[in-house]
Amino acid sequence: MKREYFLGGNTTQGFFSYYEFLADGEKFNKIYIVKGGPGTGKSTAMKKVGKWGEDHGFDVDYVHCSSDPFSLDGVIIKEVGIAMVDGTAPHVVDVVNAGAVESLLNMGDFWDENALRKSKAEIIQCNKEISEHFTKTYNFLGAAGCLYKNCCIMPDKKSAVNVAMEIVANIPRAEKGAGKIRKLFSEAITPEGIISYADTLVCEKQVVLKSEIYGGSGMITEILKTKLSEQGYDIEVFYSPLNPEGEIRNIVVPEIGLSVITTDMMTIADEKRAMVIDVDEMVNAKVDSDFLRNKILVMTLLQQAVRTLAGAKRLHDKLESYYIPNINFDAAEKKVDAVLAEIEKFAQ
Repeated sequence: MKREYFLGGNTTQGFFSYYEFLADGEKFNKIYIVKGGPGTGKSTAMKKVGKWGEDHGFDVDYVHCSSDPFSLDGVIIKEVGIAMVDGTAPHVVDVVNAGAVESLLNMGDFWDENALRKSKAEIIQCNKEISEHFTKTYNFLGAAGCLYKNCCIMPDKKSAVNVAMEIVANIPRAEKGAGKIRKLFSEAITPEGIISYADTLVCEKQVVLKSEIYGGSGMITEILKTKLSEQGYDIEVFYSPLNPEGEIRNIVVPEIGLSVITTDMMTIADEKRAMVIDVDEMVNAKVDSDFLRNKILVMTLLQQAVRTLAGAKRLHDKLESYYIPNINFDAAEKKVDAVLAEIEKFAQ
């Protein structure tokens, strides 16, 4: 099975990282932290590791980059106990248990510094312009976050509790204490628009929370997070880029094959085999013209953020053009092949 999601994102609070939830170092054999500049082959290395995992029949998790969703920031093969992650800014990941858990894979070993120095001025200017684009992006998203609060309408609390209890009614208590919570994003605001990978999280038991009102399902998922954790289950909670600390969109409980997915303007979930709950039917508040105006303003600001992200992506592509001709990709590929040989030993 292949799953896809984000561990960091462009949010109403700026770039927000949950990269500390990449993998449990105590349970994993090796975490490879990849360092290096743009265009040095970090994402390509991860895609190669992921393909190896899929070709060998393992479940693979792909962690996408919110600033370029076609690139990877991480790959995880839990059955083998390995993960590979991009450790460069803005989601800096550093070695903690050097050698025992983490290893550095420095793609900077394969660039020609003498050649890159010839483009020093252009590289510096390009990085400055990219930074300016992200500042504008986060200004738009910050404004959207303020307005978002004005058009979040919560369902009736009693109804939300009843729905949550119905979902967990037939789930037995796990034979352990409180479960662990892993935090992630299934959606991201990207140069390509809002992208959702929630459809890759669908489990055998699926609940769909339908809502056209911002934040409508958040009360239910928050109650579910507490109940499932109290029952001893390790759960994955997927937060909203519009409220990256306070609003849970989706929940996955791998141990019992349960997924709870919000479907709205960001995500369209398959309802065929799901228990479908219309959250908007639980809302008592009136959806008036002020609500609609606020919603339009939020969407407009999100569109502006996407445009500035697209500009940053074009500049990043330009930045890569200075690096790519000056990388020894043959040597880099040999290094990645050596890593794959090590991973194969872990898989035996």
